[in-house]
Amino acid sequence: DGKFVMVEGIIPVAGIDGLHATVTGYRHWGDVDLERGYLNAGTPDFSTASPDSRTWGLRARLDWQNAFSWRNADYTPYVDLSYSDSHLDSFTEVGGAFPAFFDDKDEEITELRLGVNGELPLFSDRVRLLGNLEAAHRFDDDGSRTSGQLIGLFSFDLPGTDYDQNWFKAGIGVEGNLGKGKASLMINGTTEGEMPSAWAAFAYQVRF
Repeated sequence: DGKFVMVEGIIPVAGIDGLHATVTGYRHWGDVDLERGYLNAGTPDFSTASPDSRTWGLRARLDWQNAFSWRNADYTPYVDLSYSDSHLDSFTEVGGAFPAFFDDKDEEITELRLGVNGELPLFSDRVRLLGNLEAAHRFDDDGSRTSGQLIGLFSFDLPGTDYDQNWFKAGIGVEGNLGKGKASLMINGTTEGEMPSAWAAFAYQVRF
């Protein structure tokens, strides 16, 4: 459960046709329902907690709409820089045979993405072939540590997850006018990173 606020502005860059900047800021706060499972003398058991969490982030992006054309296709290069900071309060679990106390933790993520989107008309301007190529770099090489105490037994301090810092993403899809709006279907794949290795995305947009 929680609340989410986002503010975004799209600003044309003077003097360069089709170049615009997007600046986004957001904040989320709420609580997280956690359940830690383990074996107690061979029997499944679990302890639970609901600590408070807070996240905020900033994103700056430049898109150069239809910057160049090649073989009847229009290409839009972009650069995207994002930063997020997540905080989880300390908490003590309840229930189970071995509840634990966990220290608070912060997770910072900074990512840079460079890519290009392509668009090629099919049959007519009403149907278009879409393509995307992207290279991404994550400046953080590992996550925050997890520390605390198994109540009445011992303390622990575990290293954070090792992150893949560089990866590539590619996508292909189709977009067309549908009713009063515009529908698109994209199939995407990535070499590494935090996203699944392959996924599909469908979108429908209506202008008011």
